[in-house]
Amino acid sequence: MKTAKKVLAILFAAILGVGLFTGCHKKNEIAVKIGDYKYTSGYYACALVYADTEARQKVTDDFEEKGKDTTDIDFMKQKIDGTTYEKWVKNRAIEILKETSGYRALCKEQGFKLTADNKSAAENYVNTYWDSFGYEEIFSANGCSRDTFLKFTTDSYYAQVYFDNIYGKEGKTPVTDEQLKEALANKFVVVDRIEVDTADLSDEEITAKTDLLKGYLDRLNAGESFSNIFVDYDTAEGNETRDITAGNGTDSPVDPNAEFLGDDKSAYPCDYFDELSAMAPGENKIIESGTKLILVKRLDISGESYYLTNYDDALRTAVVGDAPKEAAKEKAEKLGIKTYKSAINVFKVKNITYPENE
Repeated sequence: MKTAKKVLAILFAAILGVGLFTGCHKKNEIAVKIGDYKYTSGYYACALVYADTEARQKVTDDFEEKGKDTTDIDFMKQKIDGTTYEKWVKNRAIEILKETSGYRALCKEQGFKLTADNKSAAENYVNTYWDSFGYEEIFSANGCSRDTFLKFTTDSYYAQVYFDNIYGKEGKTPVTDEQLKEALANKFVVVDRIEVDTADLSDEEITAKTDLLKGYLDRLNAGESFSNIFVDYDTAEGNETRDITAGNGTDSPVDPNAEFLGDDKSAYPCDYFDELSAMAPGENKIIESGTKLILVKRLDISGESYYLTNYDDALRTAVVGDAPKEAAKEKAEKLGIKTYKSAINVFKVKNITYPENE
């Protein structure tokens, strides 16, 4: 499963260095109530930022797919799934709170509790990002205290608790070993790759990079190892040479530079996953995706147990799909929701500002 920690890291990585909206609200003022769960204005503000970040990414991805310029998007003028940007963000913020409430209620119903490890992981995350990555400046300036941010982070782990206790190895309805093997074979790929971003390159530079990768491709097709290609590429680019020491396939991967990739719904998303999954194990290819040129070799990992062990969470999620989230949403709907306009209306989507807009 895409763990709460990973989800938080992915989402917040997109807003590092951001100056957010300013909202004045009363301390501990309740903004949203779902069943017996009450969420303060500061808590709602966290959800709104998450929603805005997600919305911006969706719009940006759509622009890129359509070949549009993404350097100066007026997000407030866009629509997502036929809904105005502002409304989508507000709706999504409430959905986040509903999902959290649903998972909390499901866990309470089944007697599942946050573990000491869950709480410690949440605290470590907050300690690291609040103190070292600018989150204190970001959230404190917008009415979200460290305690509120910690609660928001800790509550996100209920999703993991529910998942582990239902679908984990010792859960009530665990994913089987055969299902995990099938997911590894059909829903993910393991590759060696060299990815070149051509966005800021001249036509001449793009041609040179293309010729370089074509030369490497010829060498691979002639039977040369990708480890040799890595060494040559790192040397040519002036990079530190990466480790090419083979592992045993059990405690470490045979290829230390192999990358585990899935589709955009996985914890290891790749924009060109469809092209990779269509390749046969052992096949070499150059892929063009957006502004990227990628030399790639799909690896045959059928004899390695490393990936089944170390990517267990991602594989189980691939098998289970959206079932946990749907269960949480269904539970939340039964709980009932009440919003307090005087509290949530303080926070305006249009006032969420970013450095490039200041």
